Amino acid sequence: MLALGGGAIERDATRELLLAGPGTLLVHLEVELATTLARCSGTEQTRPVLADHANLARRYERRMSLYRTAHISISVDARTPEEIADAVVAAARL
Repeated sequence: MLALGGGAIERDATRELLLAGPGTLLVHLEVELATTLARCSGTEQTRPVLADHANLARRYERRMSLYRTAHISISVDARTPEEIADAVVAAARL
C-alpha cells in the first residue's frame, strides 16, 4: 500500500502509473472539503495550506475530476476510520 500526497494525481506520468501500472489499484477516499477542514481544525500551524481556504477550495475543485479517475472511489464523510478500512479491503477483493 502506498499513500501519496494530494498533488501526485496532477502529474500525468504519475497518474498513468497509478491507473495502468501492473497490479495497481487506485482508491480514492472522497471527502467533502468542509469535512476535511473540520477534521484538520487546529493543525493550521503545522499545515499552513489549510489556513488559506480560498486556495484550498481551488485545489480541491481542480483535483476532484482527477481523483475520480481512480479504479474505486469510496465516500468517507460519514464513516469511521474502521469503516473506511473495511470498505477499502472489501473493494480490493473485487
